[in-house]
Amino acid sequence: MTALQYDAATLAAAQTARDAAAQSLQVTQAQYKLGGQPFTAVLNAEVTYQTADIAAVKAKATRLADTAALYQALGGGWWHRQDVTSQCCGVIP
Repeated sequence: MTALQYDAATLAAAQTARDAAAQSLQVTQAQYKLGGQPFTAVLNAEVTYQTADIAAVKAKATRLADTAALYQALGGGWWHRQDVTSQCCGVIP
């Protein structure tokens, strides 16, 4: 459970960083179009955004993996067992 709380905080921070990087990219692109920034600044902003986006995806994947692990640890997956399926709720395999 603690891992899921940590994952939630990490995911929120990663999404915030991604949103900030996206905003920075938009501003840098607008400044470039007006002649206020060199193209290398746009490239750096794109790299920053892509890195932040990948970090957000990794954080979400970690949270999903930890959620699945918790579910399994709590006994999830019982419906795949043949002995339970044949006895439960009158279901015939």
